[in-house]
Amino acid sequence: MRKNLSIIIATYNRAKILQRVLDGLLQQKGVPAEDYEILIVDNNSTDSTAELITLYGPQFKCVFRYLFQPEKGKSCALNMAVKGAHGVNLAFTDDDVILTDDWVKNIFQFVKDHQFDAAGGRVLPEYPENTPKWVVKNRDLLNGPIVVHDYGIDVKPYNKEMLPFLGANMLIKSKMFDDLGGFREDLGPGKMAGAEDTEFFRRMERSGRRILYCGNILIRHPVDPKRMSLGYLAKWNMDNGRYIALNGKGLMEKKIVCLAKIPRYLFRVMARRAFGLMASFKQGDFLENWCELFKVLGMMKEYRRYGRTGKKAGDG
Repeated sequence: MRKNLSIIIATYNRAKILQRVLDGLLQQKGVPAEDYEILIVDNNSTDSTAELITLYGPQFKCVFRYLFQPEKGKSCALNMAVKGAHGVNLAFTDDDVILTDDWVKNIFQFVKDHQFDAAGGRVLPEYPENTPKWVVKNRDLLNGPIVVHDYGIDVKPYNKEMLPFLGANMLIKSKMFDDLGGFREDLGPGKMAGAEDTEFFRRMERSGRRILYCGNILIRHPVDPKRMSLGYLAKWNMDNGRYIALNGKGLMEKKIVCLAKIPRYLFRVMARRAFGLMASFKQGDFLENWCELFKVLGMMKEYRRYGRTGKKAGDG
């Protein structure tokens, strides 16, 4: 039976954290249970995820379904759920978020009030105790490793100054997947650190779809202490650089001069960022150069793999 809304969550070995999300879904207020469903996709977990979902299922008044995806990768899990979902609108969130008790209600209201093809909700970081001041102070610079998407409380179309929506809080018409295909399965956790959501956003953007930001569709995302280190920032930005190279307008332009398959201009950028890192006296300058340096190194790594091979980078 067709539903107005399907809520989709992919999870992997996070039973203890997933429990908080399921509790948050049980506490939603003012929601017509007959008009939505929840799909939890277990991406081949080896902990007690299956048992937890089985335990929670009977507590929900709405349709609650458990799916099992043995193939590794969040995108594989999400695509399975998209194919099995009965909703006209598909709401995606993560297995480690903190849901507000009106999250689903506000999604329904947004769907009723607006014409859209996709929408991104507001995501605010939830910092643990004793979070270093440099992490809070540089929230926007660290956007990515710290999950945040905050453009206020209003509804507005996305513009060039706004970053793409996040998979932790996005709403997409199911028809978009029929028209444009699913999430790229070579991207996302399990394959690469992320970017499956960004790539789908850009695909919709290129096809002229109406994408809105809605500030009152709000969740909070706990900041993982493991991400508050220079080592993690380096790894995340390396993966981000790889994604940029994979999706940087397809084939490398012929006029670009390369050394060892790598665009020569990247060597100049790398040198500038390395020098800037050594010459940084301000915390913000140091972090910016650190992140940009490893982003460039990620791009160089990916270009080195494919170079000017006559196929689009990332086609394998």
